[in-house]
Amino acid sequence: AAEDEQKFDVVVSDLFVPWHAGTGVLYAREPFIEVRESLSADGLFALWLPLWQLGPEEFRSVAATFLDVFETTEVWRANFSFGAPIVGLVGWHGKPRYDDAGIRERLARTEGDPLLEDLDGRRQGAIVRRYRLLHRT
Repeated sequence: AAEDEQKFDVVVSDLFVPWHAGTGVLYAREPFIEVRESLSADGLFALWLPLWQLGPEEFRSVAATFLDVFETTEVWRANFSFGAPIVGLVGWHGKPRYDDAGIRERLARTEGDPLLEDLDGRRQGAIVRRYRLLHRT
């Protein structure tokens, strides 16, 4: 990349309907590489995937390609709406930039917060559940 090119701290790839013409190319290696090269040294890329529209093989294919391009990747699970799970693949270079113990401590302080209770009254712990998929450092 040329020195005068703009670099980004965050790039977010919103949900795409996978079967629309031309959408599949957005999940290919080349666009992931272009995004990686457009990130600042501390930048990250979040790719949201509609799990209710992808089969296991399609998800594995996209995730494997993403993992090949980004040194560190996490998977974040959420729900777009009832019955519509989504996954965010978040990738960057280097080690994780958060503290697991600090996250657990902050979540413990939210005990009883009505915003973090679901309809059944079970504690969620967070609006979005985080699952670490892979760290390669």
